[in-house]
Amino acid sequence: MTLSETAVKKPVTTILIFFILIVLGIYCTLQLPMDMFPNMDIPYMLVMTSYPNAGPEEVEQSLTRTLESSLSGISGLKKLQSQSSAGQSLIILEFNYGTNLDSAANEIRQNRLGARLPAGRFQVACDYQG
Repeated sequence: MTLSETAVKKPVTTILIFFILIVLGIYCTLQLPMDMFPNMDIPYMLVMTSYPNAGPEEVEQSLTRTLESSLSGISGLKKLQSQSSAGQSLIILEFNYGTNLDSAANEIRQNRLGARLPAGRFQVACDYQG
């Protein structure tokens, strides 16, 4: 008698075997030690600029595009995303894994972002996690 014939003739036994295998797989996955999962922090940095009483179009044209062009040359940059809203610009910089964020933050500060922005009342904040 072949395996397929046994499975067809005894469906309850086949279902029980599969159920036991599924339960055993779930149990083994839950009992996996946490040190097997690496501690990965995705290196990213946020540059937030506020421009009070300005519309989204004005913020995008005068702040976001200017900041994007000056920040795009930072070494180790993997991805750059931006979002403009009324009175606020948010730029998310994602770096390659292993990039030193302290040196990247220093590079951003050395770019002198405020000097490239148009005249007005701006507040630029830079925060990072790594």
